[in-house]
Amino acid sequence: MFIYSQPGYWGYDMRRNMSVARDVYGKYTTDLFTEEAVDVIMKHNTSQPLFLYLAHLAVHSGNPYAPLQAPKEIVEKFLYIEDENRRKFAGMLWKLDESVGRVVEALDAQHMLQNSIILFTTDNGGPAAGFNTNAASNWPLRGVKASMWEGGIRGAGFLWSPYIQNPGRISQQMVHITDWLPTLVSAAGGDIKKLGNIDGIDQWYILVHDYLSLRKEFLVNIDPILDGAAIRVGDWKLMFHPQGYGSHWDGWFGPSGHNETAPEAQLNVILQQVLNSTAASAILKIMPSAYQNMKTLRESAEVSSEVFLYKDRDKDWI
Repeated sequence: MFIYSQPGYWGYDMRRNMSVARDVYGKYTTDLFTEEAVDVIMKHNTSQPLFLYLAHLAVHSGNPYAPLQAPKEIVEKFLYIEDENRRKFAGMLWKLDESVGRVVEALDAQHMLQNSIILFTTDNGGPAAGFNTNAASNWPLRGVKASMWEGGIRGAGFLWSPYIQNPGRISQQMVHITDWLPTLVSAAGGDIKKLGNIDGIDQWYILVHDYLSLRKEFLVNIDPILDGAAIRVGDWKLMFHPQGYGSHWDGWFGPSGHNETAPEAQLNVILQQVLNSTAASAILKIMPSAYQNMKTLRESAEVSSEVFLYKDRDKDWI
């Protein structure tokens, strides 16, 4: 649904270029965006470069009367998740994963995959525990979206390309979201000097060869509205009023997403689902060894959250 509902407001807000796209009313947005992206790829003249920016609404919450939505048959795949909102969130994420697979499959069908760079990334941490009426999980990181804790600012993502050396590894390089513009321009053979004086750093060569990051620090935010600020320098982060919308969002919010009764068995099921995905089918055609170390990769990607306490005479700092 593409209806915006607030007191005093009611409208239809979906456009294709400058025209109102009334023909897509009632279409599940993740599927709609996927179909449009696949159509662009399949109609593309492969003698020319292609930049495709696919910005999904998933897994955002929507209307207040039905914030989390996914097709019923998809949600039913996750009946082992006890919390209803987490089940719906999992269904939304499943459709997002499916979208990635269909896009990769289309690139393969057009013989473009072997010369592609695919970046999948988020712009912030998840809205957990009912924040924005959503049910994400940043566990074991602290905080939620709109806060300056790691749970609010550390973005999950991956970069895939046949050009990456020693693929199938966890990147330990510090990369800020502003780095992606010069990095992708550089990867495509562009002249980053033409971008002018920008905050971003070209890290393409660094990421391809797994060298030390060129970035040592970044400004997280200076928020004059919520009166908060944070900066990261090396492994240290200095924060001022990091909680965003109140101290309630300072905590560590589960669930972790693990099946506590049989985490090993559930992980094996998930890995098998990845192998059976459309994305894997396409990638294996050009990189037969791409999924050999999936389990090790998954385990090495896990993060831990350590708490350091410092007490002075006036207050406790965490």
